Amino acid sequence: MMNELMAQSGLGNDGGALMDILGFLGFWINVLYIIFFVTTAIGLYKIAKKLSLAYPWLAFVPLIQIYTLLKSAGYNFWKWLLLLFLYSIWGIIVFALSISAWTMIIASMNPTVSTAIISGAMLWIIAWLLFVFIMTYFIYNWIAKRTGQGTWTAILMTLFPWCMLWIVANRMPEKQGEIQWEVTIITEEL
Repeated sequence: MMNELMAQSGLGNDGGALMDILGFLGFWINVLYIIFFVTTAIGLYKIAKKLSLAYPWLAFVPLIQIYTLLKSAGYNFWKWLLLLFLYSIWGIIVFALSISAWTMIIASMNPTVSTAIISGAMLWIIAWLLFVFIMTYFIYNWIAKRTGQGTWTAILMTLFPWCMLWIVANRMPEKQGEIQWEVTIITEEL
């Protein structure tokens, strides 16, 4: 199959040129990933430091930086775990419904059942990505509120976190600290 594709594309049977192209693309994708990771981590570090969070340096540790992101948004671990549990249930329901719907649609066209399963899995992946986008928006919305920014900033932070976290961090005043709620007690004189 691969030899046929390479022969049709004019690359020959050895595939050396194809591997060179894939290696070149892979290198630059990794370079971009490192740039995006570092700029996101610096912005998140600055925000965590200005919010006086404990351990702001965790923003530079892959996967663990989610902890700093959630703490910057004011979330705790149990709330996030509950959201992941609810999403898992939702994902199973969406997957089951999409498999059954696609099985009926594709079975009427008479292809193999594996096509229906692949189509259902693709729908499940799309639903999962939509959920991740929505959850990311909620996290960045809380960060935007805690840093004095608006809804559009949260939307831009969801789409472009590598530059927007940096911008939001530089727009924040130094040592903003945790949100302080003021309670005013009004007493009436009798």
